[in-house]
Amino acid sequence: MNTSIPPSSKNTSLFRALIIDDERLARRDLAAQLEECPAVELVGEAADLSRAIALVDQLSPDLIFLDIQLGDGSGFDLLPHLPVTVRTIFVTAYDHYAIRAFEVNAVDYLLKPVNLVRLHEAIERLNAPPPSPPALTSDDRLYVPVGNQSGFIDVKTIRRVSATGNYTIAHTTDGRHFTIKQSLHEWERRLPSEIFLRVSRSEMIQIALIERIMPGIDHHYEIKIKDDPVPVIATRRVFFELKERIAHL
Repeated sequence: MNTSIPPSSKNTSLFRALIIDDERLARRDLAAQLEECPAVELVGEAADLSRAIALVDQLSPDLIFLDIQLGDGSGFDLLPHLPVTVRTIFVTAYDHYAIRAFEVNAVDYLLKPVNLVRLHEAIERLNAPPPSPPALTSDDRLYVPVGNQSGFIDVKTIRRVSATGNYTIAHTTDGRHFTIKQSLHEWERRLPSEIFLRVSRSEMIQIALIERIMPGIDHHYEIKIKDDPVPVIATRRVFFELKERIAHL
């Protein structure tokens, strides 16, 4: 049976949490353990994906304890429906989804039956600074905010990244544009250096998508990227580095 508790104005420092699990006993056991965790206020439960989506819209939780195998889909199918501020702790009987869980920025990954000590550790992580994301390869997918929700970008589809104020915009080969609160320096740290190059203070490009490089003004060069109407401006130093890199592609 799915239940929900209306939003409360008291003790706003709590993490308002949902349990999403298709096993009634698993929901009951986890709910009982959460009574020992004063930082978490359980506001609702759901047994399936469709009800979970409705509860997220209705109750605006901060935290979701999420099973992976649900009756009408996968717990991963819920993620695109979550606001970017919602944190996720996976709770499952299977350990082989752990890598994928952390790829989507899960706070933690708990195996059933849940150990109370591990549950406390997972909740403590909610207040810990997030670890630095790992470097990426061309075969990776990057989990990023998309509007008020989240989604994946295949690294190999990023044609260029542009800095604008405190944000950057990732332009992809399918014509999409993702505005992300992440510095160009962080992109430079994470994107594979054999594929991408920072060509100015405000631009990174995928080298293999360069169509041509043309002389510009003041000893600068214009770089035309495939399917991108706006050329990227680079210095003479970058031009010679690009020539060297292109020769080895």
